[in-house]
Parts: sequence; C-alpha cells; structure tokens
Amino acid sequence: MGHRSENVGVPQGPVVPPAVLGGVDQALRAAETLPADAARLLTQAVLCAFDNLTTLAVDAILLFAAAFKAWRVHVAYRVGMK
Repeated sequence: MGHRSENVGVPQGPVVPPAVLGGVDQALRAAETLPADAARLLTQAVLCAFDNLTTLAVDAILLFAAAFKAWRVHVAYRVGMK
C-alpha cells in the first residue's frame, strides 16, 4: 500500500509521469524510467516523505501512550481519594 500523493513532494523542474502522484511505490517505479538526475531527485523526495511519515506515526503513538498513562494516573489518584 503506497502513501498518498499529498505526502510526496515532487521535485520542480523535470516533467514526471502521472504515476508519480499515485504513491510511494508508484513513484519509485516511475523513477526507474527517468533520466539519472531526475530519478535521483524523485527518489530523494520520496524517501524524505516516507521518513517524515514514519516520524509522524511514531510521534502519534508516543503521544497516545503519554495521554493513556496520564489518564491511568488520574484514575488511580481518584480511586485512591475515595
């Protein structure tokens, strides 16, 4: 499953195939058909976008875990008060 095109920054300059906008998988496949310079730029953009998405997913999980821990401490505190 590829990531949506909103998350992939397409480099300005070379004309890229429309398949590039379909997702990470399609963009990497399309990069194989481009000249070396354009392929390098596109591959770097795709990998950067993937890294950013991975970081965002990990941050979201950590934020959820911290919120859950805070809720558990709050509940434990309230139960201990009774």
